[in-house]
Amino acid sequence: METEGVRQNIRHFDYLKALLMGLVILGHINFANQAIKGWIYAFHMPAFFFASGLLLKDRPVQGLRECRGVLWRCFQGLMSPYFIWGLVYASLNASNLVRILYGSHRSLMSAHTLTSLWFLPVLFEATGLFVLSQLVFKERLNAPVKLLLAAVSLGVAAFLPKFRHGYPWCLDVSLAAFGFLLMGNLLSPLLRRVQGDSGGRPGKFAPLWLLLAALSFAGTLLHRLNNPKFGIALMAEARYGNFPLFVLTACLGVSLVVFAGLLLDCLVPRSLPPKADILSFLGKNTLCAFVVHKPIIELFRDVFQRIPASDAVSLAVTFAGTAIGCCLLALVMNRHFPALLGKAAQRETSH
Repeated sequence: METEGVRQNIRHFDYLKALLMGLVILGHINFANQAIKGWIYAFHMPAFFFASGLLLKDRPVQGLRECRGVLWRCFQGLMSPYFIWGLVYASLNASNLVRILYGSHRSLMSAHTLTSLWFLPVLFEATGLFVLSQLVFKERLNAPVKLLLAAVSLGVAAFLPKFRHGYPWCLDVSLAAFGFLLMGNLLSPLLRRVQGDSGGRPGKFAPLWLLLAALSFAGTLLHRLNNPKFGIALMAEARYGNFPLFVLTACLGVSLVVFAGLLLDCLVPRSLPPKADILSFLGKNTLCAFVVHKPIIELFRDVFQRIPASDAVSLAVTFAGTAIGCCLLALVMNRHFPALLGKAAQRETSH
């Protein structure tokens, strides 16, 4: 998703985000995904924060004025859609408004609005922590400091007490998100160097990326050793199960989607017209897909309640139809309703 100060677009990052959005869609097809839901939830949201860290500019923030400006633009880009879509999906009354303002996963459930919206304030808070770190450490925000900050934030997140209704704006989750975001930002130069070495050489590195993706996939199966409450890890409610095992599985899942994105970058022809590159388009429009995919999934659920089909068929058809529907709605919103996506004015779909 777009955040303040994103770097110049690189196709591999679009594919990475498209893969993650695909996992989000698959994870929400609850009527047909029981065989893979636990696996998806073991790493897909940490990987989203990691991807956000890849895209953040790594430069010192010069003074409080610049810091406030960056945070305000980030707030507009993430929290405006949060409040807009929170009210779109909820019945408008005082109780629901308070619940949306509180912003925990549980309170969004109580408001009967889009529960996935928890991600937006958490991303805003994690990005804000990164910007504040740039302000405090300036040029000293180097690799060792980032590693230390990531370890501290993850460590604190592991031991924070739990509240029945969750923390306002999922503040406890934002600490874990900040840790994964820092990891992404730390590894961003390396991934750019790798992508630059392989870019423009279709297929040359594909066997390597395929092998590494396969090994990472095998590692993610460690999630079966974790036993969080209700059977799956749920980052939205800081429900991690065994926290060190959750972090390990999440890191392996990050590796899986990174190498899968590099593999796609090798295999998809660079001569492909931008309008035909659906994956890249989806990667550029993850925020739109994020806020509209659930109603589309519900439509397919109603269809398959009337037309019996196997879980595999239901999952495949619903996934494909939802992804296409999200892309079509993104075309419309980018052109006619950019404010719904936190954009001050009509923009091209590129960053």
